[in-house]
Amino acid sequence: MPISKEQKQESRTKIMQSAASLFLQQGFANVSIDDIMLNAGMTRGGFYAHFESKEALYEYAVIQAARDGAVMHALDSGRQGKDLLRHIVDAYLSIGHVQQKASSCPLAFLAADVGREEKRVRTAYTHVFSQMIEQILNRLEALKDAVMARKVRAALAMMVGCVMVSRALTDQVLVSKMLEDCRRQVYQLLALD
Repeated sequence: MPISKEQKQESRTKIMQSAASLFLQQGFANVSIDDIMLNAGMTRGGFYAHFESKEALYEYAVIQAARDGAVMHALDSGRQGKDLLRHIVDAYLSIGHVQQKASSCPLAFLAADVGREEKRVRTAYTHVFSQMIEQILNRLEALKDAVMARKVRAALAMMVGCVMVSRALTDQVLVSKMLEDCRRQVYQLLALD
């Protein structure tokens, strides 16, 4: 019996969700196609009906992970302008986000891993970073200009770096201080205080 388009799309979505979750937890290089398919409850043979390679899957998985991450949830809050920026900064630079595993932002959780991968994987990461900046700027209305665009790029890079370092540290007091320090610097950069 042939598989319907809906069933094929459902399988594809399961594979992408499985990959996003595993990539965020273990990194791109540490996850095999077998791991992804087992986690999705499927066999390896089904993988190639949906994706040509793990790198091709990564392109879709990182976009899916970004859609489920802290920035996109903050963007969906209905806030605008400086209130939106404060909300994004507070959500991203929170201990909850640092400790999160399943629906974390791929920008912070995959940056070091992706930097060592082939161009196709880095291009997908670049696309997510650029889209996130664009999504933020699109919701700033009166604040949107070239200066704000530069500030948002710098702020997002600072926030990603802060979360990356925070995840690597074992001293939770230091993590809390660093998150607060970065939050203050980003607030200052974006004129939010």
